[in-house]
Order: sequence, then structure tokens, then C-alpha cells
Amino acid sequence: MKPYACKKITDIAVTFNPLQYAVKSLPNKDSILHVLYDADIDYEVDDVRFLKGEKKVLFYSGNQWLDLKSQENLAKFVDNGGTLICFKDYPRQDDFFNELNLLRFADPNGVLFEFKRSFEVILPNGMSAMAVSRLEFFHKVPGKKIEAKTADGKKYIVGYEKTFGQGRIIYFGIDPNKEIMFALSNYLGINLYAYSKTKDVKTALFQRGANFYLVAVNNGNENKGANIVFTHPAFSRCKYTVNNIEKVKNKSKPVLKVPSIGIELLRKDGKVFEVKI
Repeated sequence: MKPYACKKITDIAVTFNPLQYAVKSLPNKDSILHVLYDADIDYEVDDVRFLKGEKKVLFYSGNQWLDLKSQENLAKFVDNGGTLICFKDYPRQDDFFNELNLLRFADPNGVLFEFKRSFEVILPNGMSAMAVSRLEFFHKVPGKKIEAKTADGKKYIVGYEKTFGQGRIIYFGIDPNKEIMFALSNYLGINLYAYSKTKDVKTALFQRGANFYLVAVNNGNENKGANIVFTHPAFSRCKYTVNNIEKVKNKSKPVLKVPSIGIELLRKDGKVFEVKI
């Protein structure tokens, strides 16, 4: 496989700030990382201090304070056409806790619900997903509204999408979940390239030259027959061969409208497949 020569196939990155982890100012289970993993949506990690900004979409994983240079990097990323997505936390102070909001995030007007409640989240294009959370609400937002509809039919503004330079910022005043992530991926036109339709099975797709490598891991407590779907455009144009790198037998796959493979995975085990187009 030569992992050192492979490139991970994803359009998503998540910010990382070592200092925030070092001073334990983040929860043990970061919500963005946990939810992306739960949804089997793969991503790269991008150190916000030296932000590469190579991916189309960047999720902010951090708290309310962020140094000036890192905020400048985020502003440059969005200004150059990137999409920055935040859930509840957004940078509004520097690392000395002085007010600093370079991306001009709007502050919510308040918080609803003492305890978490179920509601429907409605994106600007009308797509929706269910969520369970306490929510922040706004009276007015700088751009397109993101709304929540409660069981009694009431609607609240819980976020927004606003332009910033050539890019955009999307803010949610709610906790993320995998249903929202899938709706958001469809809304933004994010290609997942490969994903599992089987519970507890996680995947990652890599490329080296003309060859692809699928890594699949079964984190469940029982053996599974997993269904892996390919949405990379290369798989929809021609036949492809799937080879378990531990074996020599190849399996040729026909051209399908939605290319996929079925694999067997032992509990707490994984496999790597070479996929040749």
C-alpha cells in the first residue's frame, strides 16, 4: 500500500489548536470530531496556527479564545472562498481573553430550553434534519436564516449563513449530530467519496497514483457483513477490481449507478482493499 505515498480523499478539514488541548480547555470528546466519526465522514486535521486551507470546507473545533494569528488565518481562508462551519463555539477573544472577533460572528440573543429538547433544523434551502439539543436563538441574523421548528410548531432562528469576502460562514447555535452532518453535506455538495452503510463500520479512502485504497474497520462487538458505497466519480465511469491486500484473488466489479462492495469484517478488526480502475 505504501501509506506514506498515499493521499487521503476528502473535501473536509477540522481545525486543531494544540494549546487549547494542552491547557485542557476542550472536552475529552470534542463534539465535531465525535459526530464526524459517528457519521463515517472522513476529514483532515489542519493546525489553525499554520492553516493550509486546502479543503473546501473547514469545521471549527475549538473554544471561544483564539490567538490573533490563527484568527487571521481563518479570515484569510474564508476570504479566499472557503466555507467555515461552527457549532456554538466560535472565536471571539484572543489568547489573553481580550475581545477579538475578526470574522464578525453575531452573538445570539439568548438560549432556549433548560434541558435538551427535540426539534427540526431547517437549512436555508429547505433541507431539514432532526436534532436534540438546547439551542441559541437570534432575533436577527447577518445573512440567510437557519431555523428550528419545535413540536408545537414554533420556529426560532438558531443560526445563519453569511458571506465573508469570497467565501461564507455557517453558524449553528445547536449541538451537531450525524443527521445534520448528512443534510449539511448535501446542502454544500460535499462528496464523501466512500462511506459505510453498516453500523459501527468506519472507512477511509486513499489514493496513490491511479490506484485507490479502502480502509474499513469494524468497531462493533460482532462480526459483520458490511456494505461500502463509493461516490468518487472514478468508480461510476468504468469497471474496477477490488483486491484484499492480504490475498491475491481479485474481484471485478461491474459499472453500477451507485458503485458498492460487500465485505466481511471480524469484530474489532479491519481490512485494506486495493481498488484498481
